[in-house]
Amino acid sequence: MVSFMFRLIFTESCKVINYIYRLK
Repeated sequence: MVSFMFRLIFTESCKVINYIYRLK
């Protein structure tokens, strides 16, 4: 369960980082 939450947070953060990187 903890690993699932960690994976979800990691995926979401990666999406945000990709989005910000494109805006630059």
